[in-house]
Amino acid sequence: AEQIAGHLEDVCVRLAAGQPPPVAVKAGPGRLSANCWSGAFQRLRAALPPGTEAVAVAYADWERAGSARPEVILAAVAEAGGHSLLIDTFDKSGPGLFDAVGVEVIAAWVGQAERAGLRLALAGRLSAAEVVEAFRLGGGIIGVRTAVCTGGRHGLVDGQLVAKLAAAAQAHLVAPP
Repeated sequence: AEQIAGHLEDVCVRLAAGQPPPVAVKAGPGRLSANCWSGAFQRLRAALPPGTEAVAVAYADWERAGSARPEVILAAVAEAGGHSLLIDTFDKSGPGLFDAVGVEVIAAWVGQAERAGLRLALAGRLSAAEVVEAFRLGGGIIGVRTAVCTGGRHGLVDGQLVAKLAAAAQAHLVAPP
């Protein structure tokens, strides 16, 4: 928590005069138990500048991350008064979100987040079809990188891929149920 807050402070110092701080900072539980992560998340929230939200991260491949299960992190975020949770994959060379866990598991996390009043973001090597499925399941925010980059996750963002993905998502959002 202290390292993230320190890094954010450094970023804010480098911003041009008058620029607002980042809107959000994400923090995951990699290599932390649920208790250690919960304390670190609360310290991070307290250290952030006004207007910057702490977004908790839970990993679908929590075993690889050496962290608590997503449902444990989700409950801890709600208990700590958090507002947002990102469920992502820790191992970027491993399976994506939908391959790491099944649709049923993701749907259960979406339902748990809704009942807890949390905004939920879903990410983790999502294909265009999986982006549509993530929206269908109730993910309010969908994170992509590989699906819109030429040359993989470290490649360049491709405007045509962004437009194609946006069109697919838009078609889902306006299609009748």
